[in-house]
Amino acid sequence: MRSLTIVILASLVGLGSAVCGIPSTRQGYNCMVVANNMNFHWATDVNNGFMSMAIDVPLANSVGWAGVGWNTQPSVMIGSTAVVGTRTAAGAVTIGSYTLSAKVQATILATQSTPGWLSRTSITSESGRLIVAFRRVEVSTGTFNMVYAFGTSTSLTQHTASNRGTFQITADDGKPAVTIPTTPIPPTLSPNLVTPISCTPSTLTISGTSSTYACMLPLSSNVIVHWTTNTVSGLTSMAVTASGVTGWLGFSFPTVATSMFPAVAVASSSQIASVYQISSKSAAGIVPTVSDISNPTTEVVNGQRVIRFNKATASLTAQTAVNFAYHSTLTTFPSSQHTVRGSSLVNFATGTVTAVQLRDEDDARSHGGGMIAIWAYWIPLAIVIKVIGPLVCNCEVMGLPLPYVLHFSMMFIGMSLSTVFTVFAVAKFDNDVDYAHRELGIAILILGWVQVLFGLSKPDEATTRRKYWGWGHMLFGISVFVMAVFQMGFGIKNFGELYNNDGLRDDFRGALIGGLAGFGLVYLIARCYMCMRSMSSSESESGSDGSERAKDANI
Repeated sequence: MRSLTIVILASLVGLGSAVCGIPSTRQGYNCMVVANNMNFHWATDVNNGFMSMAIDVPLANSVGWAGVGWNTQPSVMIGSTAVVGTRTAAGAVTIGSYTLSAKVQATILATQSTPGWLSRTSITSESGRLIVAFRRVEVSTGTFNMVYAFGTSTSLTQHTASNRGTFQITADDGKPAVTIPTTPIPPTLSPNLVTPISCTPSTLTISGTSSTYACMLPLSSNVIVHWTTNTVSGLTSMAVTASGVTGWLGFSFPTVATSMFPAVAVASSSQIASVYQISSKSAAGIVPTVSDISNPTTEVVNGQRVIRFNKATASLTAQTAVNFAYHSTLTTFPSSQHTVRGSSLVNFATGTVTAVQLRDEDDARSHGGGMIAIWAYWIPLAIVIKVIGPLVCNCEVMGLPLPYVLHFSMMFIGMSLSTVFTVFAVAKFDNDVDYAHRELGIAILILGWVQVLFGLSKPDEATTRRKYWGWGHMLFGISVFVMAVFQMGFGIKNFGELYNNDGLRDDFRGALIGGLAGFGLVYLIARCYMCMRSMSSSESESGSDGSERAKDANI
C-alpha cells in the first residue's frame, strides 16, 4: 500500500521556494512552509544533528495519506528519499520510508523498517487535518529540495494537481531559539506531599541520540517519568520509560487523581504514539483527540518502552495527577488488558512525587479479602464440622443429624456470599487480569452451587446408592475446593501486579496460607482419629455405633 503512495509522488510538478519567513504554528517546531493548503513544519537541532519535520494536510475526517521527500536536485522526484504515512477511517495508521529510484512502482523500494536516520514517527488527527511527523538525521546544513503529495483515499488513488508540489527549506533557518537546559531544577520538598522523592537529572539515548532531562522520578519499580521545562517556549518536554516492557505504554493526566477517566493520555500502539481522550473504560470511550500535548513518539530500546511528548507547562499544577499503565508484550492500544497500572501526584515544579491508591483498589481489597475469608476459613470450617460432628454429637434437628444441618447451612451461606462478591467483581472491574481469573471464578461459583444442590440429594442410608453418593459428593467437593485455592492464588498475584501493593499482596497471601494450613491440620487430625477408632472398633453395639458414625462422617 505504501509503495503505491510513493508512485503517486511521481507526478509531482511545480516549484516554489521558501525560507523560514513564517514561524511554525505547531509546538516543537520553529519554521513553516505553506503551499496549496499544505503546511510543512521543521526545526533543526544543531547540537544533536537531527531535524524534526511534520507535514500537515487537510483531509476529511483525517483519513488518507500524506508523503514528503527530499532530493539533491530541485524539482526532481527520482532519487528522492521519502516518508509516507496513511490513516484509515478506523484510525489504523502506517508510516514508512522509501527510496524513489524511478517513476515505476517496481523500482520504488522501501528502506528498512526503522532506518537509523528515521525516528520518533507519529501520525495524528487534528480537526480534519492529518499530521505525519518524524525526525531525521541531518545530512546537510544547507538547502533541502522537498517534494510532497497527499490523497483523500486510503486506496491511494491519483491525487489532484492541487495536492502536490515542491519547495525548498534551509536547515539553518530551523535552528531553535533556545536549547534544552542541562542544569537540573533544584529539587525541594513540598509539605503537602507524603514522603516525597527528590528528582535527579537523566540522560536518555534513543537511536544513537542523547537527550538530557532536568528531572527524573520513579513512579514504580520500573516506570520513570523524565522532564525538562522550557521557560521560553512554555513547554515541558517529557519522557516516560518502562523497563522490561515491549508492549503498549500509556501515560495520562486525569481530571481527578486515582481515576482512569476523564483523562487525556499519550499511549503507544506498535511503533506509533498518539494522544487520546479517555471518557470510559471501554474501547469506544478511548478516542484520538487534540490537546495541549504535542509531538508524541515512541520507541523500544534495549527492552525498554519509551514514549516522549511535549505538554503546556501552564497545565501542570502544583500536584498534577498522573496515571500510567502498560502491557508487557501486547502492543495494540486501546486495549482492555494491562499488566500493571498506577497513579501518582507529581509536582513538576519542585520535583517531588507521591504514589496514590487507585480508586478501585479498595474494591479489589474488599473482593479479595471477602473471598479469602469465605474459601480459606468459612467453608473449611463447614467441612471440619461435617467430618468431626458425628464423633462429638449424635443429636438431630427436625429429624436430620445436627452436623449435616450445620454443614449444609454454612455451605449455603458461603456460596451465597461468594455469589455476592463475584457479581461485585464483574460489575466493578474490567476483564484486564491474567490467568483467566474472571472466567475461572465464574466457573467455580457455578460448580460450588452444583455441590450444594448435590448435598440436598443425599440418598437414604439403607440404599446402595448412599456409598457411591458419599464418595462422589466428597471427590467433587475436593475438586471445587482445590480449584478455588488456585483461583485465590491467581487473584493475589493479579492484585500485586495491577496495584503495585506488595504489602497488601503479602498480607493476602499470608491469610490464605494460614487458613489453609489450619484447616489441613485439623482435617488430618480428625481423619487419623476416625481411622484409629474404626480399626479398634469391636462387635459390640457401642463399637457398631462408632463405626456408623465414622461412615456417616466420611460423607
